[in-house]
Amino acid sequence: LRHYNGTAWADVSPAAAALTSADLPAGSVLQVQYASKSGAVSSTGSYVDAMGAEYITITKIAGSDIYIHWSTQVSKAGAGGIYTGGSKIIRATDTGFTANVTELPASSTIASTTQPNGSIGYNYSGTIHVGQWSHTTIDTTITASALTYYYKWQFTSGSSVTVNTDSGVGIMVAMEIKT
Repeated sequence: LRHYNGTAWADVSPAAAALTSADLPAGSVLQVQYASKSGAVSSTGSYVDAMGAEYITITKIAGSDIYIHWSTQVSKAGAGGIYTGGSKIIRATDTGFTANVTELPASSTIASTTQPNGSIGYNYSGTIHVGQWSHTTIDTTITASALTYYYKWQFTSGSSVTVNTDSGVGIMVAMEIKT
């Protein structure tokens, strides 16, 4: 077994201690978690859990950040564009999402925790508008050492909007990245 120690490749004896995150360079992916949801979820003006009961569970170490991405197919019946009131990624320390709840901004350059929002790209087909919608961020706000966190994403709309539409599948991925 060989690993890169930051300056050169080094041999690791099978009898040696197990490879740990301390042996890996910054930017290494330490773990990946994934959740998916098929079946439509609709909002008519209030925030709803876009993945239903699905959420991501990740236990991080000190010295790492969490990269989060979600993506789904979105649709709106009727005339006009697809307008969303907002989307947000929520982090908590319990599965009920009641303890230490934090809403995460889409990026460090966007202060709002409810974006992306507005008009979503779509193709107009008869009376149905269909498009792809996604959100990516890096959670750099956690300073605690090893602790388990739970992530989910929610959306709202000014008018009836559906995600995971037409047999679409919504996905959410979280990756722990060594800093």
